[in-house]
Amino acid sequence: MKQQILQLGKDSLIYGVGSMVSRLMGFLLLPVFTAYLTPTDYGILSLLSFLGQLVQPLFGLGLGAGMGPCYFDGENEQRKATSVWVAFILLSISNAVLIFCACVFSRSLSLLVFQTDDYAMLVKLSLSAIAINNLANPFMYRLQFEKRAKPFVFLTLSSTLVTIALCVIMVIFLSKGVEGMVYGQLGGYAAGTLFFILYTQRWTSFYFQIQVAKELLRLSLPLIPSFAFLFIITHSNKYILQMFEGLDAVGIYSIGFNFGMAISVLIGAFQSAWYPYFMSFMGRQEEAKVLFGRIFTYYLFGIGGITLFIFVIARPVVHLMTQPAFYEAYKVVGMISSSQFFLGMFLLLLPGMYFVKEVKYVSVLQCATAVILIVTSFLLIPPLSYLGAALSQSLSLLCLVGLTALWNKQREKLYIHIQYEFKRILLFAVFFIVFSGLMFFPYDFIWWQQILIISAAGIVIILTIFNLLHDTEKKLILGMLEKTNA
Repeated sequence: MKQQILQLGKDSLIYGVGSMVSRLMGFLLLPVFTAYLTPTDYGILSLLSFLGQLVQPLFGLGLGAGMGPCYFDGENEQRKATSVWVAFILLSISNAVLIFCACVFSRSLSLLVFQTDDYAMLVKLSLSAIAINNLANPFMYRLQFEKRAKPFVFLTLSSTLVTIALCVIMVIFLSKGVEGMVYGQLGGYAAGTLFFILYTQRWTSFYFQIQVAKELLRLSLPLIPSFAFLFIITHSNKYILQMFEGLDAVGIYSIGFNFGMAISVLIGAFQSAWYPYFMSFMGRQEEAKVLFGRIFTYYLFGIGGITLFIFVIARPVVHLMTQPAFYEAYKVVGMISSSQFFLGMFLLLLPGMYFVKEVKYVSVLQCATAVILIVTSFLLIPPLSYLGAALSQSLSLLCLVGLTALWNKQREKLYIHIQYEFKRILLFAVFFIVFSGLMFFPYDFIWWQQILIISAAGIVIILTIFNLLHDTEKKLILGMLEKTNA
């Protein structure tokens, strides 16, 4: 079990380092961009992102999750290569339709999202960027499924560097403002797609089979609503926030949202490693019963502890990295991080559905969660503004975890029976709720007092989690630390 968990951790670490470097580059440039862009500009970018990510699952055909079972069927190279090229052809057709729709309906979409057609060109460019980015997906999955994490990270970083360079040139040197950011993203996505295609096609022979196309569509199309609902859960409250508070509030929320989403670097890295990892146990589920339960516990301790520390550092970091107009964004950072933490918990509950090919029920669970998100947003945003938006997102994703756990319980005779460590889970949950709640008390300390508070809070988090470990786990960690210091 130790080696299996370490392998998952190693793969997650490689993906995490790449994602962290990409996020860090954007993070370090935030003070520069916030000096050239206003809260309204960030509100525009946020709503463009909302629109783009809303249509991405539809024209991505749900292939992100559906490609895996088709790819691994038979475990032969021709089948794998065929899955990649068939997926690329299907995406080329669907995203050509997306670009056509973006050109024809850009004014209508601008009116729908912004209540004005002034941003029709930005809508057209943003959706075209999404279409181009979709084409890279089959080749990205190819690298992930073959566990070629290092080239995956290298290509991703290269694309990020191109994007950042173009945005800097367009916004700072050419003074293009929000339009420059959109052009930069378009150029970066085009470069990234080209990088992945050129690298992967060298060792992926071209094959096409109509049967594979039918199977891919059969597995993937039912998942389109799942991705759409997940996007609604993550982003729709921005639109509701705009309805009640305006673009300035959306801009401030978006800055806090981006800070809180920093933890998605870790969640995304784990997700990239987790999907091929748990699928490899499809034919040996007996081995996974205890292993998956232990992974769930370690995820709670590791990512949950980091989430709590983000609550602690949110205010000083936001004040340090942004202009005064954005200072209030710190209020939403911890809740956004919590929502992503809960999303990772949800991913850990999915193996049972995938093993028996009942992934269609993911859409049902996420639909119910989307309804909860919308209802809580309308209830919490009017009195609490952007804090209400963050609370509604966090609560809805916690509900998704609960609903999925209940569904798995109802299907326990069919699904793999994972042995969860409920005592340790409950103890950590109590600590998480109490500690995060304390972080909402207002305070006004000078810099050295804040450093003391951050240090003390970090020690409390580490000691609490350490005390929840078994004796053998403590000895293992202490032994690893001794080897590191030797």
